[in-house]
Amino acid sequence: MKRLQNYIAESRRLLPISIAIATLVCLAGGLLWEHWWTSYICLIVTTMIIAQLNTDNALTRIYSRTISVSWLLLTVMAIPLLPSLQGGIVSLCFALFLLFAFRAYQRPDNTPTVFYAYMAWSIATVLRPGLVTFVPLFWILLATHLQAFSGKTFVASILGLLLPWWFVGAWDVVSEYVFNEQLPIFDFQRWTSELIMSYNHSLLFTIIQWVNAGAITFDLQQLSIFNFQFSFFYVQYFFVFILFITGSIHFFRQRIHDKIQVRKLYHFFFVTGIFVLLLSILFPLELPTLFRLLVVCTSPLIGHFFALTQTRTTNITFIVCLLIMIALTALSLWPNSLIF
Repeated sequence: MKRLQNYIAESRRLLPISIAIATLVCLAGGLLWEHWWTSYICLIVTTMIIAQLNTDNALTRIYSRTISVSWLLLTVMAIPLLPSLQGGIVSLCFALFLLFAFRAYQRPDNTPTVFYAYMAWSIATVLRPGLVTFVPLFWILLATHLQAFSGKTFVASILGLLLPWWFVGAWDVVSEYVFNEQLPIFDFQRWTSELIMSYNHSLLFTIIQWVNAGAITFDLQQLSIFNFQFSFFYVQYFFVFILFITGSIHFFRQRIHDKIQVRKLYHFFFVTGIFVLLLSILFPLELPTLFRLLVVCTSPLIGHFFALTQTRTTNITFIVCLLIMIALTALSLWPNSLIF
């Protein structure tokens, strides 16, 4: 029996309508007067890439755009992050990485796609150098889940990682010797201080200090993460986390109905999402960037859940999640809200 969630999930008008809604939200959020058109273009292009990712790998078994639409609407929900061109490019690079990397599934001789995948991720690391911590994880997943790791693909990944940095390094040499300036990206001391500052504000660091001090009781307000001025962004992050857990539980319960290749790809999303959550605990100051990565990992899982279930409970869950997302988006746009 088809329910509301199924009619919406299988509609061929879902994606264009969602793009129109996202555009209206962006306009209400200041697209016109703040002139962040480049970030908006990154948003739309990334949506198209994720839709192509779904098409190439048949992630939902039926025709459905729930994956790309989930990514689009969850990203637009955090409207204060959208003007960031850096964040938009990071999302775009992650989507490109997945698109090319998945094309290398069980093809250890497919060096071009591996090269393009890691080159895309390298561009993201140029903007956020801390993202280089994902590279060893991606190598492991390339071997275990994509089954495409070989000497050739390893060399291709290294070359892909080095190419953007080679251009940036060449420009840094020109800047230093011609214009007598150094690019901020090569300020390694600033990198280190930012990472240390982020770790010192983490929940894990505070708990370690508490244990070493031998305290018997403690107050939650002593934890550094609770000392931040409360931001509505944390509520949105927690909502995406709940969707990630919900989609993951559904997938692991129903994965027997998917092909082996699709299972491997969803495992890729799940493992990467868990890694993002761990980094969120260690480096809470990087949450705006990690939020974008978590949304990319969550959208296939929750899209799979909404597209392939049709019980009364899941229909109610779909409606509740939709209402929560609308409420969170509206509150983000509320100019006189006490949250900001």
